[in-house]
Amino acid sequence: MKKKYRPVIGAVLIVLSVSLMIFWEAAGRNMLFDIELTAAGRDISAGEVCQAEDLIILSIPRSAAVSGGIVPEDISRYIGKKFKYDISKNSQLTVNSFISEEKEIPDGMSLFHLKKDWIKNISNSIRKGDTVSIYSYDELTEPVYIGKYYVAFVKDGSGREVTETTGFEEPRILYRTNGISVPTDVEIAAELKDYTSIVKAVASGCTLILVQEGVSVYER
Repeated sequence: MKKKYRPVIGAVLIVLSVSLMIFWEAAGRNMLFDIELTAAGRDISAGEVCQAEDLIILSIPRSAAVSGGIVPEDISRYIGKKFKYDISKNSQLTVNSFISEEKEIPDGMSLFHLKKDWIKNISNSIRKGDTVSIYSYDELTEPVYIGKYYVAFVKDGSGREVTETTGFEEPRILYRTNGISVPTDVEIAAELKDYTSIVKAVASGCTLILVQEGVSVYER
């Protein structure tokens, strides 16, 4: 009985092997080594407003993918934004291809410096454009919420703005893995009364905990 089915089993295995080889050559290799990213569907001039028809999806070798490339599921975030510079057809697009919609400082607000000696905890991933909630902390009681603020600047110990080594604004906090330096000082946009509350908290012996929101202004 077993001998009877051996030719059939052998034929099935051959067909399966051939099918797998065809799949590998047709799609499997691309699935493993390529990534789908957004590119310009035509030559685009700086200042043009992005429309869906301006964009195409290209399958690109992972080794050739640029940092900050836009995956297809994120395209909707960039429709309606203006292009920052001229872009040639089929060129990959990145988060830095678009003019950042940075917030203007509202009337009644100004920029205030949070000194590094005031800060108890700050993430190495904090960047300009983030929003942070600030809490005062004295190690004896629970942290006290002060307010939520827009981060205008993030400096390192030498006074340089902390950015990614790629030069692109990375909106996804967990993907900020290549900062040029370690953040130490932060400037926030706030009203004077809010900054006064922060200064009073520090003067009373408290330090500050800065808690990032999960979305950067560059992602909105």
